[in-house]
Amino acid sequence: MALCLFLSLVAQPPPAEAYARAIARADSQYQAQRYVAALGNYERAARLLPEESGPRVGIGWSLLRLGLFPEAETAFRGVLARVRDTTRASANARLGLKLLPASGRFTATAGALAVPGLLVWSGFAGFRHGFRTTLTLGLQGVCRADWQGFNSGAVLYHRLDYRTALRMDVYGLSAFNKPRYWQMVFAPGAIYFFDHRRWSKLTFVGWDKLSVYGVQVEAGTELSDRLSVKLNPAFNRGPQGAGLWVPGEIVYRLPPVTGRLSVGVGSIGAHADLSVPTIYNQTARLTAGARLGADWDFLRRCRLLAYAAWERYGDETQKLYPSLSISVRF
Repeated sequence: MALCLFLSLVAQPPPAEAYARAIARADSQYQAQRYVAALGNYERAARLLPEESGPRVGIGWSLLRLGLFPEAETAFRGVLARVRDTTRASANARLGLKLLPASGRFTATAGALAVPGLLVWSGFAGFRHGFRTTLTLGLQGVCRADWQGFNSGAVLYHRLDYRTALRMDVYGLSAFNKPRYWQMVFAPGAIYFFDHRRWSKLTFVGWDKLSVYGVQVEAGTELSDRLSVKLNPAFNRGPQGAGLWVPGEIVYRLPPVTGRLSVGVGSIGAHADLSVPTIYNQTARLTAGARLGADWDFLRRCRLLAYAAWERYGDETQKLYPSLSISVRF
């Protein structure tokens, strides 16, 4: 055993050689926009030669590209505390600090949606603690000739590290006229980032005292800087039996316009759209649907959303309707 241990120690490259390999691999991965892999190799290089500042600069830039801004700020300020102001490392660290986005704490958004016979107004308020935790509160009112009500929502998002995040959605639904009702929906979820372009999310969804319960799985990837795809299957069980709904979405960005196409098939009696703080229920089982739309950002604070939607239900009825809304960020 002693001989095997000796041979393994002899076979390992010296720290300087292993450091050079790790740095070369990290730089190559960073240039290829594989930031998670690059981060791992920069961290390995920093462990091999702790006195070198280059890997710490690479760690900061990888974290910045991954959107992990508090961790990136910590890394850059650590470099500045270790090196002289005249070095190349300090210049790169100062540049990284300048590229960090402003960490404003409060945001407010108001919007309205109008289609024939239907008026929907909404307002959202957001609070952000640094770059890691975000709390969003929303209120949406629905006015129809035969139905009035409102939806309320709260979404808490917390980034644990560069790979994982937690999200907790809580919604309330109410109707003012018959049938009067109040429902609560809660949806804790966990998100895993494979790299800066691929992610997956698993969410448990429960209605009231688990009268309906199920799971939603989301998997998405950025195919390029402009094109992304997402698949979001949902399964639940309730008084109407089991339900399955499989929607997919394609997003194409050509700033200031973003186009979206989503198609869903299945048979489900209650479904929550967890991508935004709002909820909808079907009076009949939803069996198919499609939506084609676009978002247009203008005047820096405004967004126009327009789409056409088609839905088919288990009772053989179907709906085709347009939607046009505008939101203003205060």
